[in-house]
Amino acid sequence: MSVCVCVYVYVCMCVCVCVCVCVCISIKILEAKID
Repeated sequence: MSVCVCVYVYVCMCVCVCVCVCVCISIKILEAKID
């Protein structure tokens, strides 16, 4: 949990913060499931 990679930072346009990245990834997963 302590290791977070900045992958979707460029998508959500926020700083490289673990919480933001985790949230962005969660949103992408939810969108993929809805799709």
